[in-house]
Amino acid sequence: MDKQLEELLIHRKPMLLLDRVISSSLKTAEAEVEIGPGATFMDPRRGVPAWIGIEYMAQTVGLIAGEHAKTEGNGTPVGYLLGTRRLDSEVDFFPPGARLRITAKELFVDDNGLASYECAIFTENNKVMGCRLTLFRRSAEEVGN
Repeated sequence: MDKQLEELLIHRKPMLLLDRVISSSLKTAEAEVEIGPGATFMDPRRGVPAWIGIEYMAQTVGLIAGEHAKTEGNGTPVGYLLGTRRLDSEVDFFPPGARLRITAKELFVDDNGLASYECAIFTENNKVMGCRLTLFRRSAEEVGN
């Protein structure tokens, strides 16, 4: 497992869906997923359903929150996905063998923990999914972890 994923996210296998961190900072993150035979939610003939892309993007957002926690000295944060706006998808499934690049950019975080992020999924250089995610963010201490 990618050490950065373990450090920045609270998720663990089998629900840790990202394979590796490409980059992460206080405002942006980029991760990668390979749609291989052992991928969670894999249909061997069709691949991974596109709706799982929302969780790929949410976990990539989690990398940004993890960077904030590291900088501020808090425990790994917990994020609650509240919803998405303008989800655009060019695919129904991410096909077997595909390598996905997932990006997230922080748009705003309110003092109460409400946050918004612009996210996208690419195969090679083609954007196949995009949306704006809204999350509610809390530190591990605030939720009792």
